[in-house]
Amino acid sequence: MAMIENWNGDPVSVRRSRGGVLTFERWEDNVLGSPPWPRTLLEQIHGYVARSTHFDDDDAEALAAHLGGRISKFQSVNSEDAVTYSWFGTLAVAPIETRRAAIQWLYDRASIPATATAPTIDQWRRVFHPNAPASPRGPELDARINDPRAALVYVEAKWSATIGTGRGKAKEIPDDQIVLRRDSLRKDPALKDEKRAFAVVGISEQAPNLANWDELEGDLRPVTVAWLTWDELSECADHPLADEFRRYIAWKRMHAG
Repeated sequence: MAMIENWNGDPVSVRRSRGGVLTFERWEDNVLGSPPWPRTLLEQIHGYVARSTHFDDDDAEALAAHLGGRISKFQSVNSEDAVTYSWFGTLAVAPIETRRAAIQWLYDRASIPATATAPTIDQWRRVFHPNAPASPRGPELDARINDPRAALVYVEAKWSATIGTGRGKAKEIPDDQIVLRRDSLRKDPALKDEKRAFAVVGISEQAPNLANWDELEGDLRPVTVAWLTWDELSECADHPLADEFRRYIAWKRMHAG
């Protein structure tokens, strides 16, 4: 066992994988926020399991001690779920006035044509699969901003991973995660009569070239595709944990690998 200081200078217990990845004995030491933890967060923590064979036996035993014998991917310093919860999940439980201000900041920064009204935020929800309508395994959202009279925003967040792909419109030609979420908004029967703004927002350390998702003019329902970096999110002064999130991001970069 080793000890390091967290983003607030408090000591936390860590192990390392065989590949050298920093992993926390307690997942709580890798996220912002405090109990009571949302049910969806706890389900995600228990559902995304890391292989114990990635660790020496003593380390695997210690890492699994707090989760009933399993090791969660949330315990890895590289967990994108952990950093996404630390911004979106903590904002989700903030008072409505705080949420409204922070989401309006996000709309403005991402050029989403909407005025925040009563936004709610949830995470890891599966939505309509645009290329497999009967499938219950549609795209999983890292976060969803559901603002009933303003906007519906699907968030795809990355830390160290690249943009993935899934079943595409054409056989054997996959669509990337941004296209799948954009098409889901357009094709979901439950959303066909919606008048509010639709958007897909990517988040990562560095923004890609948005021209990758340019579309030819036509009669497609407009969906804003935007990208923010974690540094940009940390600039949102309306977030209830803004200062702490800035420290957290800097700390995470220092230890990630």
